[in-house]
Amino acid sequence: MSDNELIVKGELELIEQAEFNGIVCDFYVDESGKMFMTRKQIAKAIDYSDSNAITKLLKRRSDNFKGMTASHNLETPGGVQEVSILNRRGVEEVCRFSTKPKANAFMDFVFDTYNDFQDKGKIDRVERQIEEVAKDKKEEKIMKKINLARQQLELSDKRRESIMYNMQIDSLEQELENHRQTRRLDEIEERVNKIEGQKVPDDYCLGYEIARQLNITSKNDRPHSQLIGAIARSIGLKVDKHPPYKDDFIMITFGDGGRGSETYYSPKAINEIKNFFEKNKHDLKFKIKYKRDSKYGNKGDIRKAGYDIGGRRYITYDATS
Repeated sequence: MSDNELIVKGELELIEQAEFNGIVCDFYVDESGKMFMTRKQIAKAIDYSDSNAITKLLKRRSDNFKGMTASHNLETPGGVQEVSILNRRGVEEVCRFSTKPKANAFMDFVFDTYNDFQDKGKIDRVERQIEEVAKDKKEEKIMKKINLARQQLELSDKRRESIMYNMQIDSLEQELENHRQTRRLDEIEERVNKIEGQKVPDDYCLGYEIARQLNITSKNDRPHSQLIGAIARSIGLKVDKHPPYKDDFIMITFGDGGRGSETYYSPKAINEIKNFFEKNKHDLKFKIKYKRDSKYGNKGDIRKAGYDIGGRRYITYDATS
């Protein structure tokens, strides 16, 4: 496998089927909860005659698709076959570079569908985590009683005592199982309540969506979500809070698999960010020029350009092109 190829953890599971313009689209996840779609289905959804067009796009923009594509054995109507897949970021990048009219609508459809089944996936992961919770004090106490009864059973040479100890062990094991079930249900209810409290409203969006709307791209020609975060921080939004967090402007949730975090912006915050950028972009913009001729550019040419926000410089693609 290439160093730049996407790593898929375990088997892929079909977790969702959703319709886009009359086409049923399959969404898969691996054991880590990351989303994938097949190259063939993406091509069909955005109106390519076959997947070769996407193959050519991936080759032409190979630097943009590092770590986003892979080959994987997948159950198909014709049996198990090796198919080409892309992760969620890869799907969005295909749509961004595609010239097909349906591409932008399909990217929004994938984004919305992913958010819907991500909430379901979080609840499933909570149930698995609870099954692995370490034994609490009450469980340890019951286990000690069971072990003591077993020791006494081994030492006993009388049939009546043996029956008594066996009954005692059976009773304690049932008590242990009941306790585990009760604890599991209580913890599931508590954690599911927390998850439901993190449900992201439909009109909230991530930083890269705002960057896409403002046409702010990084030097790699991708929506510059870091710059959006810097603007949010500079106007006083609390983007550095730990998840879960929510106020009138932002909502911060746990990321995939409980790792990291994702910051969503409310319509109110989106307007604040856009107004700040439009009002100040000319004052914030910087350009660094070559001081002498070099193999990368001539004296006076722009070497780097972007925006200076909060004392940090963010390189942008549009300013350097």
